[in-house]
Amino acid sequence: MPPPSFDQAKSGDLHRLGWYFMKASQGVRMDNFGNYLTIKQAKNFLSERINSKVSKLNLLEMAARGDIRLCAWFDGIVAEFKRHYPDPIRAGVFQVKLKCYVRIPEHAISPISNTFSFESIEPVEVIHPYETYRAPKEYQLPNNQPLPGVEPDHFWAAYSGNAGTGEKIKCVKYEINSTEAVTPKEDLLNLIEKNKNTGQSEPQVTKSENIKPWLEPDPKDPKPAQDWYTPARYFARQLVREDSTLLIKRKLLAQKVAQSLSNVNIYKRGKKLPLSYTTILKSFSNVSLG
Repeated sequence: MPPPSFDQAKSGDLHRLGWYFMKASQGVRMDNFGNYLTIKQAKNFLSERINSKVSKLNLLEMAARGDIRLCAWFDGIVAEFKRHYPDPIRAGVFQVKLKCYVRIPEHAISPISNTFSFESIEPVEVIHPYETYRAPKEYQLPNNQPLPGVEPDHFWAAYSGNAGTGEKIKCVKYEINSTEAVTPKEDLLNLIEKNKNTGQSEPQVTKSENIKPWLEPDPKDPKPAQDWYTPARYFARQLVREDSTLLIKRKLLAQKVAQSLSNVNIYKRGKKLPLSYTTILKSFSNVSLG
């Protein structure tokens, strides 16, 4: 069975492609995993050292601000090059593959999201700088010559395409689940040390001015089925406090909540269109709003 083409690859194929081509080299990852902490481990690590509770929300807020790095393990193909050279050794299809921890861009991090989507990667720790990939049979070079390895510097230089060399490049879109995200332990230690040097008794992680009240779930609410349920319920309660008649005007309430969500840049998964009132009504199920 041939590997999936990049035309067929979908958002979220990060692990599928990595598994297919590399069988996910868990041994390599685990040898280095002591330097990285999961979100749960990181918040416990900070909480113990500053004697103050740090939540997942706090940690993601710090990552979104750039105070710490949020990373993910990558083991697979990041790009496919189609080169059009007269020389057959330089022409053909090349696929670039990395084994490394990659940094999740700050713009892709939302404290209320359980997934982070982005289209470019930034190596944080490269386990293997580069490797040669044996392309499918139809892409083999004459006399079964090996495809040349692509070093990181060359890869980054050509990432956006190079019309002068006739290269056509396709890149994968990544979708990382928050349970797979990690942060370098050194970032947490540096954060604590930085605050010591500035005379602060502890890192300002629990009282950040960037934390929005609508991101804090009400402990009485059922577990949200979607990331936006928590802010939707928050805004619904705020609106009901201002106008109690909205409790029986559910459609109007949901429409107003949709506007409130748009005002704080919370949209559908594509992050462009506002949520419909019929969708928002689902977040009110089994919830006391007033």
